[in-house]
Amino acid sequence: MNTFNYRRKHKTNYFEGWYVRLLGEENIAVIFGITTNNDKPHAFIQYTNSKIFKYYEFRLEDVITKDNYVQFGQNILTPDNIYIKTEDVEIDAIFQNTTKLKKSLINNSIMSFLYYLPLECYQEVIYLDGEFKQGLKTGNIYMEKTYGRKFPKEWIWIQSNSFPLTIATAKMPLLFNRCGF
Repeated sequence: MNTFNYRRKHKTNYFEGWYVRLLGEENIAVIFGITTNNDKPHAFIQYTNSKIFKYYEFRLEDVITKDNYVQFGQNILTPDNIYIKTEDVEIDAIFQNTTKLKKSLINNSIMSFLYYLPLECYQEVIYLDGEFKQGLKTGNIYMEKTYGRKFPKEWIWIQSNSFPLTIATAKMPLLFNRCGF
């Protein structure tokens, strides 16, 4: 299973987002996201560091997705690199020495056996850890993806890349009933 690819599970009332964390001289978080909600379907790039927060919106017609590739306008995200160029933000980084989650038939995802249940939201870790290089700048990378029909109202996610630890809990109903776990 390719955890990076755009799943496009539903045509309406659906979201999918790729979260990238770049930890170096700056602490940068970027989300490439697509929403097909009925109110305002669009794609977006959300960027934040310790100084600014930016939200760039794109028409769905300006989105290109294919194997291991997402492009919004001229901005590109792949498992190997990120390229963003706007009036405020410029990133052109490659990813290397990445660590993926070990998978098995039962543990096919960070969600373990829950991945196989009909949930409203799913979470995938693309890279637990890795390095990025942007010119002379280097640092660590983490990448994940979230997709589904509805984000949990309550959740906690704790993860450490310094030692192996991931703890997560969420209040999410199953799609076929209103019982949460």
